[in-house]
Amino acid sequence: MAEPEFLNDIKKNWQGDSPETELNIRIEPLASGAGVIENNKVIEEIKGHNRKLVGIDMETYGVFYAVKHSQKPRPLAAMSFKSVSDFGDPLKNDKFQKYTACTSASFMYQFVTNKLEFPIENHVI
Repeated sequence: MAEPEFLNDIKKNWQGDSPETELNIRIEPLASGAGVIENNKVIEEIKGHNRKLVGIDMETYGVFYAVKHSQKPRPLAAMSFKSVSDFGDPLKNDKFQKYTACTSASFMYQFVTNKLEFPIENHVI
């Protein structure tokens, strides 16, 4: 899939530290759970369920859990857009945390305001 031009704008407009890699979109499986996982054995076990897994995220779990267990008026749906900055690396630092938060929010803005369409093969209902 060709990457949309707005990705270059998102990265170019960021004023802080950013990785040297290009910003791109991957629509692939993301595991989520109630806690942070930094144990390589557990990460490899989770990755064994789906070889295309691109991340494991705690915050997405919280959003979907809140939607599922909320009282009326209950949301009809939930979405999660996540910029991946590490894969359970215990030696990581938070250098790009603000950048990844901004890229996720900026993509969601583009998705909603420009009604972006992507082939979604892996989704949760």
